[in-house]
Amino acid sequence: MKVLINFEVTKGYEQWKSVVKEHEAKIEGLGVKIIWLGAEKNNPKKVHVCFECESLEKLEENMKRPEIAALREPAGRIEESTVVIPLVD
Repeated sequence: MKVLINFEVTKGYEQWKSVVKEHEAKIEGLGVKIIWLGAEKNNPKKVHVCFECESLEKLEENMKRPEIAALREPAGRIEESTVVIPLVD
């Protein structure tokens, strides 16, 4: 299934993206493939990511893993701004 997630970051899109790209293999190793990522043109602190994964539950489970959760601070992700949208193909 595909899931669209958006959230805000404190350190800007480029900082967030560099952290994600550095750890992309680890993320994908959990069965979560990054399909697309980007920031809004007029608001580079608003990030959108489309993932492909087995299920929404599996995605949420993997995103709670300590090694993945630890990436959020250096990336500047504001957790409470997160919106998760399951998609239909």
